[in-house]
Amino acid sequence: MKIRGNSFLKSIDRYIGIPLLFMAAKFRRKKVMPASIKSIAVLLTPAIGDTILLQALLRDIRKCNPEVKITLFCPKAVIETARLMQFSDEIIEIHITRVLKTISVLRKHTFDLLIDAGQWTRLSAFICCFADAGHIRGFETAGQYRHYAFDSTVVHRNDVHEVTNLKRLNWLPVSGAGSLPQITLPKLVKAYPNRIVIHMKPGGAKPHLKEWPIESWNAVVAYLLSREMDIYFTGSFSDYPAIDKFIATFFAGKLVNVAGTLSIADTASLLKSASLVISVNTGIMHLASALGCNLVVLHGPTNYKRWGPLNSNALSLQSPYHQAPCLNLGFEYNCKDRTGECMKAISTASVIKAIEKLIPVKEITRAE
Repeated sequence: MKIRGNSFLKSIDRYIGIPLLFMAAKFRRKKVMPASIKSIAVLLTPAIGDTILLQALLRDIRKCNPEVKITLFCPKAVIETARLMQFSDEIIEIHITRVLKTISVLRKHTFDLLIDAGQWTRLSAFICCFADAGHIRGFETAGQYRHYAFDSTVVHRNDVHEVTNLKRLNWLPVSGAGSLPQITLPKLVKAYPNRIVIHMKPGGAKPHLKEWPIESWNAVVAYLLSREMDIYFTGSFSDYPAIDKFIATFFAGKLVNVAGTLSIADTASLLKSASLVISVNTGIMHLASALGCNLVVLHGPTNYKRWGPLNSNALSLQSPYHQAPCLNLGFEYNCKDRTGECMKAISTASVIKAIEKLIPVKEITRAE
């Protein structure tokens, strides 16, 4: 079952999750933080972007406590992503919608500290209530009532980048500026100066409101082809038909559609091999950022200050639409517009200008 963007699961989480969580937490005795922590478990969300951003927290924890054992409990949707993160000792797959089974898996282990990395779901917080952990830590998010389940909480803020929120789950002081997500691939990847990767399909709730118009993509792709670029499209398996239709309609035989055909590891290698990645705000964008790719990102309802790329060679284009941005946790859509005007307001000229800033025309010459 698809978890992200599933309206049925969100309704269950909202109307049943709060009373269940309150009752479960009522009978749970609060515990103080252990003086010595040798084992940590982290319960992940099913979002690729959140998983990648979480790597900064894991790096900080490892920096503060090199000997600690870190175990990740991962939904199937992000287990491949978690394997790229490099700072865990063990990864255990869970099916978070199968609550009793997940609780059973969790209770087979004992930890000094359990961290719930979820920002809003009550389901993960409810599961944490039954864990065998010396201390449970998670977010106190406005209006979500998740904090009932935890021994200590961190206020989830909507005025900082999400990586800052996640890093604040660390209970130990970090010297210096701390870490940012940074993924190093196990094998050296060959760079192709004429290769461009485009990720045009967003995920999450109401993804159509985060899509850039096909006509705009058409203009940008035509520009890239005029520079003799080799263009690859990434996406999920469900994105493949729409991307294939786009290619067949406008650029038959000239573009490569790999949506849904690559593993996360192979997608990371493809991104790393490209001279530039162009993406809407989605999980693959965070992956490209953590890989240090040249990156142009289109933000409509999503605030780049909250969810944008963090690498220095990335350019974020925020929609100039008067109601943008409107998203905090990714599902609110407080704006009145539902016709896609937000993304339409990002001009093709601004995207081409950003492309030329990162890969000036004079730098690209077609290899013989």
